[in-house]
Amino acid sequence: METQLKKNSQDRVAEINRLFLFTDEDKYFFNQIVDQTAKIFNVPISMISILGADEQRFISKKGISADGTPLSIAFCAHTILNKDVFIVNDAQNHSLFKNNPLVTGDPHVRFYAGVSIISKKNVPLGALCVIDHVARNISPHEIHFLETTSQLLSNVIENRARDIKRKRRLLNIYRKRMVEASKMASLGEMASGIAHEVNNPLSIISAKVYQTKTILKNSDININKANECLSAVDDTVFRIANIVKGLKRFARKSTQDPHSLVTISQIVDETLAFCKHRLLTKSIRLDIQIDEEYLITCNPTGISQVLINLMNNAIDAIKGLDEKWIELKITKVNGRLIISLRDSGKGIPQAIVEKIMNPFFTTKPIGHGTGLGLSISKGIIEDHGGRLFYNQGSPHTEFIIELPETVFPATLMTA
Repeated sequence: METQLKKNSQDRVAEINRLFLFTDEDKYFFNQIVDQTAKIFNVPISMISILGADEQRFISKKGISADGTPLSIAFCAHTILNKDVFIVNDAQNHSLFKNNPLVTGDPHVRFYAGVSIISKKNVPLGALCVIDHVARNISPHEIHFLETTSQLLSNVIENRARDIKRKRRLLNIYRKRMVEASKMASLGEMASGIAHEVNNPLSIISAKVYQTKTILKNSDININKANECLSAVDDTVFRIANIVKGLKRFARKSTQDPHSLVTISQIVDETLAFCKHRLLTKSIRLDIQIDEEYLITCNPTGISQVLINLMNNAIDAIKGLDEKWIELKITKVNGRLIISLRDSGKGIPQAIVEKIMNPFFTTKPIGHGTGLGLSISKGIIEDHGGRLFYNQGSPHTEFIIELPETVFPATLMTA
């Protein structure tokens, strides 16, 4: 038996992973099936089990406290090797089971009847079974009930798994759209700052062009001075180009972007390009602490979007305070990149902390926030295999991003 179970375990586990994606509503349905089966058979124990590589797990049960058993002693392991209902009328007098610990000890199995739950790919996943503490026989009517109920379970499991996967695909599409909507909302908040960042260098270009024209009008042309002016124009154009490039990169759809290797300073610089004007106009001091330059594999636009959202939230929260500062600190701990954004606020009330990551929850006035920012930011970080959380142990308002990607000093790339 063990050899045959091991042989089929890979297909069985793959099917279980494909199909068993249940909600609370599904668990209620399984519990109803188990309760009804126990009543029809008038037995104290009934269950639906699934069989993994080494153990059976009960996804619904009645009359038993255990959540599963090792596969080596499971009656259901024998059931899935049979096409028909597997029946043990008296386990104490059965050569295969009389010394089984489930017979000699709790739950003291004496009678067992089980039928396989089979996927549409003809792979047995587990069993629906009934157990009694006394020896007994089973009627044709009871056998038919087990067979038809197992077919019902197989169909329900297949259909529910398909429905859940479809809903998850739709939710994923919706979340990606919300990411883009949140991004556009952030750009709207920063529009005046972006305009300022472009207008300033344009003013420099205008002044330098005027100065160059004046130089060229003189009969005694100062070539060096003219070159200085043109170099300044060139540098300023490059600065505008970088701002526009960053803006385009941030604004475009980036949820499907592959991860790339970038320095953490590059991400911080792009973030500050969007936030710098708001910080200046609100007279907020920004302190950046990066203990070492690191390279990180990530979606740079996604990480930048999260930082922009946290920065905007911090600015909105402290702009009316007497003491206004934001601290961005980046360190590496055990190969993980830790990004801490802390502001001069005195923290967030516990009642709000419990809801703050929920979609559409916001403490901002109507028209000043969608309530999607932190929820989407949390999703972006989780897509990187990391986590975003509020540090309740800090005396000030602090959010921490923890990224588990392989992080290493940038100096190693040039060594």
